Amino acid sequence: MDEDEQKLNHATLTQLARAGAVTEVRAVGQSGGWLLAVSFGAQSGVRLCAQRSGEPRLFARFESLVSYLRGLKIDRFQVETADFEAKAAPSRRRPDRAEALRRVHRVAASETPLPQALQAALLEADAPAAQWLSHKDLKREWAAARETFLAEEAAS
Repeated sequence: MDEDEQKLNHATLTQLARAGAVTEVRAVGQSGGWLLAVSFGAQSGVRLCAQRSGEPRLFARFESLVSYLRGLKIDRFQVETADFEAKAAPSRRRPDRAEALRRVHRVAASETPLPQALQAALLEADAPAAQWLSHKDLKREWAAARETFLAEEAAS
């Protein structure tokens, strides 16, 4: 992108679209995706850029671009395919997160459903023979349980 080329962020494009100031939108094919070039007022071909990085926003899938524009109530745009080159999308797999999610599901499956557990806890708390712990004792028990859990996690 040239230094003097103007940039447009999502917030500004949203305001322009709501005001009806957008005169033309072009989906410009690139290597690996689609860029948006927007014309409004005296400005022509201003690129939509990512909010934080300021780099041109590249839509890897055409369907994502269409959904984005429909969200802005922009239903007409031009498509330029001359420079489009499809690339295989990079893998978004996160094995670490998948394993964490599996652990959460295992724990959830082994526990009593919440409404039943809540009802049982209320009955136990209301029972005349209920035994109450001081905050200090409870913190000590939870610290021990946490240490046990962390030791088991480290071992697996």
